[in-house]
Amino acid sequence: MSQAVSENPTQSASYEFLNAKFLEAMDDIGRYGNGKYGKDSFHQRAKAGDRSRGTLKRTEPAAIAQHAEDHFKMHLRGELHDHFHTRKHQLAAVAFNAMMEFYFAGLEDESVTDRPLAPPVQTTAH
Repeated sequence: MSQAVSENPTQSASYEFLNAKFLEAMDDIGRYGNGKYGKDSFHQRAKAGDRSRGTLKRTEPAAIAQHAEDHFKMHLRGELHDHFHTRKHQLAAVAFNAMMEFYFAGLEDESVTDRPLAPPVQTTAH
């Protein structure tokens, strides 16, 4: 049985259906991003409760989706993550990007009866 999620989105909890090694790789991605982006990193913004997308292009839904897609395609081609040099970090980057969109879209308290906050993001067809 899983523990309840803390009010703090950066505080850890344990879940029986999630792979700990994968979560560690996601955490590596977050730590790397925190060092790379500083006060504009997902971690710093989440700690401050900042859900705004602001003027940062990389926090727009389409940019997040594209970044996740790029990492997934690199994984499929067998390319190693440019910083960590592993395929697992390519997939962790995909998941981390999905988590960022989850946060910025304000979906943490969404229920099945809620209406979407915005129309679906248009992506390019493949």
